[in-house]
Amino acid sequence: MAKLDDTVGTRIARSRRRRGWSQRRLALEVGKSESWVSQAERGALSLDSLATAETLAQVLGVEPSYVLALDERWPGTPAPDGRVVEELGSVERRKFVGGVAVAPLAGMLAAVEPGRIAYAAQHHVVDAATVKQTGTVCAAYRRGYQQMPADALLTAARAHFQLIASLQPQHQTEKIRVELLSQMGQMAALAGAVAFLDLGTRADGKAYTATGLQIAKTCGDRELSALLWAGRAFQTAYEGDRDGGMDCALVAVDHATEGSMRLRAWCAAVASEMHATAGDERSCRAFLDDARGFLDRPLDDAQWQGIGWFDPAKLDAYEGGDLVRLGKHEKALARLDAALAGLDPSMRRHRATAHADRADAHTAAGNPDAAITDAHASLNLLEEVHHDETLRRITAVHARLRPLRIPAMRALTEHLTDVRHTMESACRTARA
Repeated sequence: MAKLDDTVGTRIARSRRRRGWSQRRLALEVGKSESWVSQAERGALSLDSLATAETLAQVLGVEPSYVLALDERWPGTPAPDGRVVEELGSVERRKFVGGVAVAPLAGMLAAVEPGRIAYAAQHHVVDAATVKQTGTVCAAYRRGYQQMPADALLTAARAHFQLIASLQPQHQTEKIRVELLSQMGQMAALAGAVAFLDLGTRADGKAYTATGLQIAKTCGDRELSALLWAGRAFQTAYEGDRDGGMDCALVAVDHATEGSMRLRAWCAAVASEMHATAGDERSCRAFLDDARGFLDRPLDDAQWQGIGWFDPAKLDAYEGGDLVRLGKHEKALARLDAALAGLDPSMRRHRATAHADRADAHTAAGNPDAAITDAHASLNLLEEVHHDETLRRITAVHARLRPLRIPAMRALTEHLTDVRHTMESACRTARA
C-alpha cells in the first residue's frame, strides 16, 4: 500500500497546486488539519474514509477514481469467479466505480459462460444464446469507449476478437456465421480507433481497420462497413491526406444509408468535420443539418453498432469543433458551451475533446485564462481515458499560449508533461 499512498498523495498535492491553494486552504476546505494534509500528500497516511476521498475530489475538481488511484489499485484482471481483483471492498467498488467502465464490462465478461464457449469451440456448434452473449459483450466494449482507459480497452477488444474467432464462424449456419463475423468486425473497428486515435500507434490502428473492412465485406454488413469507413476517414485525414479523408467519409455516408438513424447521423457528422477541415463551410453545414435530421427521427438503439455514443449533445460538440476549424470562434464557443452542458459525465472522451476544442476557441478569441481552464479540464479527463489526438490539440494550445508568459502557464506545463508521461506509459503497456 505504501506505493499507492505515495501516488494518492502526489495526486492530491498536484491538484491542490493547480488550484493555487496552500495546504492550510485545502485543510479548511475538507475539514482536516494542515498536518493531516501534509502527511497525506507525503504518502505517510492512507485516506481514512471514502467520504474523505469524495470530499477531496469535489473540492479539487477531479474524479474520485483519480484521487483513489483506481488505475493502479485495480488493473482489471478477472478473477476465476468473474470478479475483478482489487484492494477496495465490494461496497466501496460499487460506490466509486459506477462511472468506471471496467466494472460493468467485467460483469459482461462473466456473463459469457465458459462451458458454453468451450463446447462451441470444440464441437464447431454455436447456438443463438452463445451469439447473444458474445454480442452483449461487444456492445458493452463499444459503449465502454466513452470512459474506459485505452490500453485496457484495446486488450479487451483484441481478446474478445480472438474468443469469437475460436468459435470458428466458417463452420456455422449462415445466420450465425454472419453475426459472429459482424461481432469480430466491431471489435476490429474498436481496436482500430483505440490504437490510432487514443494510443497513437497508427500502423496498428490502420491494420485493425483494414481487417475489419475485409470482414465487413465478407459478411455483407453495410452498417459495419459505414462504421469502419468513417474510422478510416479520421485515420487518413489525421495523417495529412484531407481529400482522402473526405472520400472515406463520403463512402461511410453511402454505406450508412441502410443503417440505423443514429449511425447515419454520426457518419454525416464525420463528413461535416472533413469538409470543415477543408474550409468548405457550405458542405459542412449541409452534413450537420442531415445529422440533426436523422437524430430527430425514431431511433432504435439496439441497432447501434457505433463506438462510444452519439446524441444531440455530441453533435453539438462536432459542430463546435467544425466552427473552430472554420475560424468562427465566437460561434464555436456558444456551441461548445451547449455541448458540455449536455454531454453525460460518463462520456469522458467526448468531454475531453470538447474541452480541447473550447480551449482552442478561447485561445483564438483572446481569452487565455479560460483557455487554460479548459486545457486543464481536458487533461484531467485524459489522465483517465487517454486520447492521443486530443493531447495533440492541447499541446498546440499550450504552444500558442506560451509566449504570453502568464503565471498560470507553469501549472499547465506541469500538467501537460504529467499527462504525456501517463499516456506514453499506457502506449508502452499496449504494445507489450
